[in-house]
Amino acid sequence: MSPRNSKATYSWMRRSVRLPLPWVILVSSLLLGIIATELGSRIFAPQNLSVAGDSSVVLANAPTTMPVSSALNTGSSIDAMVQRSLPSFTSVSITYTDGVSVDNVIGAIVSESGLVVIPSFLLVDANQVRATLSNGKSYQVKVMGADSETGYGLIELPVSGLTPVPLAPAETVVQSEMAIAICPGMTSGSSGGMPIQISAQGFDSGLNVSAVSVLEVDRKVQTTSGQEVIASIITDRPIGMPGHGGILLDGGGKLLGIKLGAFKDYISQDSNAPPSNSSVPSSSIPASEISNGQISVYSSTLLANTVVNDLFLSGSVKHGWLGLDGDSAPGGGVVVEKVLLGGAASKAGIVPGDIIFGINGQNISNLEELQSATYGIYPGTKIYLSIDSQGTTKVVPVTLSAS
Repeated sequence: MSPRNSKATYSWMRRSVRLPLPWVILVSSLLLGIIATELGSRIFAPQNLSVAGDSSVVLANAPTTMPVSSALNTGSSIDAMVQRSLPSFTSVSITYTDGVSVDNVIGAIVSESGLVVIPSFLLVDANQVRATLSNGKSYQVKVMGADSETGYGLIELPVSGLTPVPLAPAETVVQSEMAIAICPGMTSGSSGGMPIQISAQGFDSGLNVSAVSVLEVDRKVQTTSGQEVIASIITDRPIGMPGHGGILLDGGGKLLGIKLGAFKDYISQDSNAPPSNSSVPSSSIPASEISNGQISVYSSTLLANTVVNDLFLSGSVKHGWLGLDGDSAPGGGVVVEKVLLGGAASKAGIVPGDIIFGINGQNISNLEELQSATYGIYPGTKIYLSIDSQGTTKVVPVTLSAS
């Protein structure tokens, strides 16, 4: 609106609105109450792009996982499980700025509106991306963004009414369960009937399907390509299964993760990484299997909702940083083990031994929940941590720094 129009509008309001003084006071009080409520919600709510009212993406979140063994006990087969899920897959082909191309990457459709997740590193320097659906229709897609810390890349098809794959809750995945690994490309030389080879629209060489064992959940790891992932699922890898570009499903066809590559090493835990849900030490995985690339890394669904929403709305994920090392406390919450000098926690007066049991009025049971709550909050945002410090309970304001 131009200054001229603004002035005219204001003059019209002065001429037309003539309320008695008591009514003016009442209306002013109501307006101040509304403004205060709005400001309060902005101050005390976690400030990320996926809070209610901002998010434009609705993902299909399943309440729990179904072990493969349970599905097999109902008379289903691995092949049948995968066939039912095929409408939720898309074959992705990527051409890069240097002319190199990659084909037959499995993308997982996560929304009816055409959003698809693939490994983040595959979108680096991408020039053109196409996706082929299970009905054979092919589309050029839009790259929405990528987040290397979780391993999620997001693309968007120009079509709606698709069948999304439900996201299995990462916190219900446990060590030693069986899962279904699906990767592109027919191979030979496998044994024991694995992997199963099936045909699928858009995948020139079909799909390889195999049951795998979950070895670790929600560990911060590094892949052989050098990518560091903060929330992963680690599985074994049958002979003949490709290194990346696949997905991991539970027995009900729900998404457990997207394949990022082969496992190289663990990375020490800190406040920016969810803890392990398993008690298996690093030495439990034979070094020979690691060196031979027989251990796979998948990005888990732990932070998928936050990451997909942020990538959809802004193309990136802003990571706030607490600047502390900690672990889940036996009685609930997170016990602070180390505070990094100059970090957000240090500036707020948090010290080792403090127990964090809440954030912005919400209870925190463990380190995983703390990370889920803070991962997508922007640097510079003030949050409020509920802390037990040597028996004294207090609420501490903390301004997150950049990771």
